[in-house]
Amino acid sequence: MSKKQLVKQLLEKLETLTEPMDVPSFRRQDVFWLKKHLEERNSNHQNFNEAAHIVEELLRMGVR
Repeated sequence: MSKKQLVKQLLEKLETLTEPMDVPSFRRQDVFWLKKHLEERNSNHQNFNEAAHIVEELLRMGVR
């Protein structure tokens, strides 16, 4: 799988995970914003750990 395909797959998964969370719809794939704000209202959400892990992975890949 190419890096581009992996990034697309991770962003889609991130959107799915953050949909039921307290995250504005236009921010669900904004990796930089999520890094700063995801934990504020969602730290107890069942999807938080997986979403935070994906955010970190995408940041390591240079995605913002």
